[in-house]
Amino acid sequence: MSRAAVAAVRASGYFAAMQTERTGLEVTRRALVLGAGAALFLNLACPYSVLVLQNAGLTSDYIAAGAMMVFLVLVGLVNPLLKVTIRSWALRTSELVVVYAMMVVASAIPTWGLVTNLCHILTRPFYYATPENRWTELIQPLIPSWLAPHEAEAARFFYEGLPAGMGIPWGAWLVPLAAWGSAMLAVYLLMIATMVVFRRPWVEQERLVFPLAQVPLEMLRGNDEGIFPQLFRNPLMWVGFSLPFAIQVLDGLNHYFFYVPEVRLVFEPLMLFRDSVRLHIFVNFAIIGVAYFLNLNVAFSVWFFHLLSRCQTGIFNVIGFEVKGHNEALTGSSVALSHQGMGAMLVLVAAILWTARGHLRQVFNAAFKRGIQADDGDEILSYRAAVWLWIVCAAYFFGWLQLSG
Repeated sequence: MSRAAVAAVRASGYFAAMQTERTGLEVTRRALVLGAGAALFLNLACPYSVLVLQNAGLTSDYIAAGAMMVFLVLVGLVNPLLKVTIRSWALRTSELVVVYAMMVVASAIPTWGLVTNLCHILTRPFYYATPENRWTELIQPLIPSWLAPHEAEAARFFYEGLPAGMGIPWGAWLVPLAAWGSAMLAVYLLMIATMVVFRRPWVEQERLVFPLAQVPLEMLRGNDEGIFPQLFRNPLMWVGFSLPFAIQVLDGLNHYFFYVPEVRLVFEPLMLFRDSVRLHIFVNFAIIGVAYFLNLNVAFSVWFFHLLSRCQTGIFNVIGFEVKGHNEALTGSSVALSHQGMGAMLVLVAAILWTARGHLRQVFNAAFKRGIQADDGDEILSYRAAVWLWIVCAAYFFGWLQLSG
């Protein structure tokens, strides 16, 4: 596009409206519709990519790669085309933020955030029941009928597939899915209420960075000032983008076509402490990019304490120290580290509560004392609504757990 054409587009109604637009924008209907559609796409595409295409899931980890790629295409390709062709359809920055937020939240649902862990747990006690393990006598009677599908055929179809021409047995699944759906809705609302209560101390006092939010914000910088946001006009960005993109494309093609060369990013593990501990070595460009936005102290602690935990596990293995219990895969099959990690989490929660005690006192007063006005105008919920939402959801989830046994 010529410079004259670019200048003409910038002088058009879209950018003129952006220059006079107020900063405090309400959530638009089209942003919600587009965000819901993108969330639905991720929840369908991720299981398809894992189960059918046999590749890495779009939402199988905590960096929300699927949401980031959809957002990249939306901001860098679709929206610029709309600015040039149908300007009234082009999305403002505030609308794109809403779309990204909805996609990130939805990315936690189809895999490790919910479905991957839930569905096989519901069917495992019935599909793997044998006369030897006596699960039919010991476990199945303890599971309420509304908590899991008790029909053996439903569990078998889940693992082995449906017979030809047979539909999904929704009758066996509707009640358990509704029960678990209500519990997860309470948990999600509980987290939203917690976020509202703690947002101010986290953002304004501790100044947490939130790397997953920094990347899309950088992608949106200057979106309302030109056809492309500033990041997409930076040659250095495309240089940095091209290297991991080319490597990942080659590896993806190699997965399906053996004659395409592969660039190995996973190396042989380093064996330590008499070969009792493996230190896995690999290159992950996404983690490298996210680490760029981390505070230096946080970035240091990530790898330092990982090495420290590996050394601790190795020393325990060498001297024969063992803590009884079930192995935890995410802590290197070390029960001791699993307990240590839980203790660290409890201390972290206690430290968060202690650091924010002054703010929590104000929130408590605003929620339960009349005549006290809290400074919560910039929150998505008032403190009173957030606190009562937290109480109601916590009470519901506690009662749900009691009923489930």
